Amino acid sequence: MDNKKKAYEEKINAQMEERRAELQKLKAQADQKKADAKIDLQDKIDRLEAEQDSLQKKAEEIKSASDDAWEDLKQGFGDAWDRMSESLDKARSNF
Repeated sequence: MDNKKKAYEEKINAQMEERRAELQKLKAQADQKKADAKIDLQDKIDRLEAEQDSLQKKAEEIKSASDDAWEDLKQGFGDAWDRMSESLDKARSNF
């Protein structure tokens, strides 16, 4: 396997684990909110989880891609990562 690809896979796995932890923290904070606020936050969390699932699929595509093709998939992952980060920042700003 290409060393650059392996290093990139390790990087995105670590980043995704970090995002997963942040999402868990948001869930814990949602449990502490009043009912109305919790409903609003839960909607945001549901959207974030859908984005996280999409990121996971893109990461799996990179893992299964050939050494030649993974570079093409890297941009799509980066764009999805940026969208997820922006959404998570917006959700975090509610606290």
